[in-house]
Amino acid sequence: IGDSRSILVKMDASQNFSVIPISEDHKPEEPKESERILSKGGLIEPCKDDPNGPKRVWVKGENFPGMCISRTIGDEVLKKVGVSDEPEITENKIDNETAFIVSASDGIWEFLPNEEVMDIVKPYFYKGDVEGACKGLIDKATECWKEDTTERDDISCVIYFFKSF
Repeated sequence: IGDSRSILVKMDASQNFSVIPISEDHKPEEPKESERILSKGGLIEPCKDDPNGPKRVWVKGENFPGMCISRTIGDEVLKKVGVSDEPEITENKIDNETAFIVSASDGIWEFLPNEEVMDIVKPYFYKGDVEGACKGLIDKATECWKEDTTERDDISCVIYFFKSF
């Protein structure tokens, strides 16, 4: 739910890595998300003072809540205008090629694409240093935020290594 994301990383016998997205971002501008919100009377547009900013969900005729996600837990006001608390559930096979999974908040994904996250985690994976992988990923995301803006979104992650060296 929301704008957190998870990726599964596989490593073949030749130690080539590949990323498999195992969740979808729940942004209001995504077609199936916007269809639901608009059909329930919600409004999707950026903040009036930041027309180039991210699209947000609003209650028509109101200046609230302006949420950048289309699914969330516990927001009763937005539920009335199509924001959902229903999770998307997927199944993915964990096999001998599964190396690691990264689940992280949007503060990680804002500036770091899936492949770059994989590349940041890989050296730690080889060392079996999952704490270092989390710290390295958080440090890189923090650095990206500082380069772009004085603000910063939440930055958190959970990483699970399936293999060890």
